[in-house]
Amino acid sequence: MPVPLQGDPYNLQGSNPNIQGGNVAAVIQPSASPVYGPVQPTAVPQPAPKATPAPSPNYDLTGKYGLVGSTVYRKSDNYAFSNPQDFFRETGLTSWNGVKLDTSYNPSAYKAPAPVSVTNYSPAPPPVSAPASNAVITDPNQKIAQNAGMAGLSFEDYQKIIAGQNGLSQTEKDTINKSLGIPALEESVFALPSKSTTQLYNDAYASAGLADLKTKVQSVIDQINSIRGQFTDASANVNENPFLSEASRVGRISRLQDKYQAQIGNLTNELSQLQDLYNNGVSEVNSLVSRQSQDFTTNQQLNASKLTYLLKKAEDQYATATSAKTNKAYTYLPDYLNAKAKAQKPDTIGSAETGYYRWNPDTGTFEQVIDPLDKSNEILSPTDALALGVPYGTTRGQAMQLGIIPQKPATDAQNQAAGYALRIQQSGDILNNLESAIQGYNPVGFEAQMKLPSYAQSGTIQSYNQAARNFINAVLRRESGAAISQSEFDNAYQQYLPRPGDSEEVLAQKKANREAVYSSLVNSAGPAYQSLTGSGNANDPLGLYKEMGGGVAAAISTKYPEGSTGGQCGDFAHQLVQFPPVGDSKTEKIAAVQKYGIPTSQWKPQVGDVIITGENPTYGHVAVVNAVLPDGKIQLSESNFKQSGKVSNDRVISASSPQIYGAIRGTLKI
Repeated sequence: MPVPLQGDPYNLQGSNPNIQGGNVAAVIQPSASPVYGPVQPTAVPQPAPKATPAPSPNYDLTGKYGLVGSTVYRKSDNYAFSNPQDFFRETGLTSWNGVKLDTSYNPSAYKAPAPVSVTNYSPAPPPVSAPASNAVITDPNQKIAQNAGMAGLSFEDYQKIIAGQNGLSQTEKDTINKSLGIPALEESVFALPSKSTTQLYNDAYASAGLADLKTKVQSVIDQINSIRGQFTDASANVNENPFLSEASRVGRISRLQDKYQAQIGNLTNELSQLQDLYNNGVSEVNSLVSRQSQDFTTNQQLNASKLTYLLKKAEDQYATATSAKTNKAYTYLPDYLNAKAKAQKPDTIGSAETGYYRWNPDTGTFEQVIDPLDKSNEILSPTDALALGVPYGTTRGQAMQLGIIPQKPATDAQNQAAGYALRIQQSGDILNNLESAIQGYNPVGFEAQMKLPSYAQSGTIQSYNQAARNFINAVLRRESGAAISQSEFDNAYQQYLPRPGDSEEVLAQKKANREAVYSSLVNSAGPAYQSLTGSGNANDPLGLYKEMGGGVAAAISTKYPEGSTGGQCGDFAHQLVQFPPVGDSKTEKIAAVQKYGIPTSQWKPQVGDVIITGENPTYGHVAVVNAVLPDGKIQLSESNFKQSGKVSNDRVISASSPQIYGAIRGTLKI
């Protein structure tokens, strides 16, 4: 008796998470198709009671509806039904019994737009139900989603199409620029001064009346020269008079000197006053011209700085607006997935290990047609036995009785996904802890901090930047595998990271986006993630991976052997983990863990955590958790614990030790 497997376990391929089950279009006339697999159900559900089919009436719908493969089309507008319920709702039918469709119908071929630059996937809001089949589609994004799915496009290609359709137009960018006052500011930045320096000087010179003053100075000088000439002529007449005695000549010359010297003295005093006024005026004019030139230059520099800030602000608003449009487009992600499920669902799936299943359109289930092979008596390979911590000679059945489910070694793709997942988990924890601090920042102060070199930034901004780069690199490297552009970084900042002024709702959405990416990678990584983190799950109930430290302890010991030179404890810890500076003294270390870390009362140890202890009364101590043991104790990698500068990788202490002040969750470098 065939055993029905409820739902559709076929895995949709692409970079998005594997989607198990879901609504798929009924296959009316299944044809032979390749065998897909493997499917690994842990248990096959018992068959549900099968309803007795109603009498088969004759419903000839060939004039209105066509059938292509497993997809039903409405011929009037070439609409492809996303699931049987929509078709039944429109036609009033309750089953496929007796239904006749036009199997010769040939819908118009869909030609996807040319790919454009890849943007980052932002998880969509909660999926919405597919529209009723008689609804008119007005949003082109919904039609794109359906057509992309029916065409079998990969999720990456679907993302490219969405990005190309939802970028900002130049008009939209101009509107944002105008709202920020950028055009007017650009004009002021590049405007020439209203007057040249020479013209400005001449105007000030004339306004101060210095030209008239200079004329007066010259007039006094001319008067002095004239009086001196008169004295010379008069003196000559006296000296040339032969009838004057010497005493008379000397007396006359003396009187002439007194007369003319008095006149010249008065004019000289007047000249000195006029020259002082003129020189002071020239100095004031020079100072005025210098001040106005400096004011113009300073104003230009301030406007240029404002323009730089506003242009960055505009870029942020571009990214926000683009993200909003893209997120709206992704509300139709269910349409894409449903259409792709119809296009790719096989008639028969499975493998020798899991058994084979065939789709039954009447029951809407996969029914088992070939039983799985019994491998319970198969002996584990030496490699598998060693990895699972059981003696060689143990069978698969015996291992499963111990609660251990033998698995195949992780693939390269799973190992890569596990690495990205670990980076996202570690950076995500830091971002979660910093959300409130970043939200409360003044936007201008935040932007100023972000532009400073790392050594000049606050500890909060340093930690935020490091976690942000680690998170975005992991996401974008996994999605594109290529060099990451600045625009991709900016878009990811808007989608995933807390920003000053974010509302609680926006922070919650961004956190959900981060968690969705993390869950996707964990699912893709399979057993490789548990192996890497030592977190354990249903496939490792005995905590073997956890006990072994997920390979981290071994990796550290390989690179930094027991007894090798490691230097100061903090320096060595920074070689293993990326985390904020903690200072040299015990007081500084305690302050750092209070600022960046997790209190001991709230701490759940993880591999890679950096602990701060009071084991050295003067300097404190820094160590890295390389394994979490089954009894809750932690194993440490550290240096200089005994003031020797040497590395130790096997010291074990209680996670609740009163010597531990707290832990900082950074990013493993090993």
